[in-house]
Amino acid sequence: MCDRLDVSCVQMNCKPGDIKYNLKKAREFADKAVKNGTEILVFPELFDIGYDLSSLVKLDIDEHIAVDELAAIAKDNNMFIAAGLTEKGYGTFYNTLYVFNNIGETVLKYRKINLFSLSKENDYFTPGINPQSFVIKNIKVGVMICYDLRFPELGRYYLKDGCSVIIISSAFPKQRQEHWNTLLKARAIENQLYIIASNRVGSLDGLEFAGNSSIIDPWGNVLETLDNESEGIIKCCISMDKRDEVRKFIPCYNDMLRLEGLINNNKCNDRIDIKE
Repeated sequence: MCDRLDVSCVQMNCKPGDIKYNLKKAREFADKAVKNGTEILVFPELFDIGYDLSSLVKLDIDEHIAVDELAAIAKDNNMFIAAGLTEKGYGTFYNTLYVFNNIGETVLKYRKINLFSLSKENDYFTPGINPQSFVIKNIKVGVMICYDLRFPELGRYYLKDGCSVIIISSAFPKQRQEHWNTLLKARAIENQLYIIASNRVGSLDGLEFAGNSSIIDPWGNVLETLDNESEGIIKCCISMDKRDEVRKFIPCYNDMLRLEGLINNNKCNDRIDIKE
């Protein structure tokens, strides 16, 4: 069983509504990443349209263009790719994270469950209903999109589902950058797993994005990160030995199961009111 994986995150300044440009940049990043041994490469949320939600109305989006190109990029570079894209449904859109394997097959489509109403995502997208995970080199990986990060229940679901890694594809704003950094560490520490988080930089209609794409280990250590302005790639070899070491030292999982048992037992028991 393989217990190591070379992971990389792309941090890019996506061009609003310019799918062709953003896909061209994606290929350039992948061509660079393959040279450092990357086995899975992660891109930001809705990077195809640069998180420009108005593009959903202005453009006649053919999702197959982005899907087919990213599948080809994955196959050409013999790597997995996880990327936030626009998915067109019947009379609706989804904010979707696609995962392509190293032969260009789509192995996962995760539709964002927690849409961010502050950015009016609810006006454009239909929310997803199912968490999703996939396996690469016998390592199970869960996925989130941006605002999902604020919901620890989803991270806990992935832990209980046997995941050792969570990928997060984001367009997180600079004004809440400390939330981003804190929440990434929290999800890693509380679930004792790796966080691989890709965020974009640049701005859109006055909204600046936070960057700070990061790879964080199960102890909460930031292994690699970028600043909040630069484009680039971060890369790290993650080891399941570190996961096992952390989980053995502080056996949170077993204690969590005991706590859940107590809580569920208390829910089943009728509360007795004692009157003096």
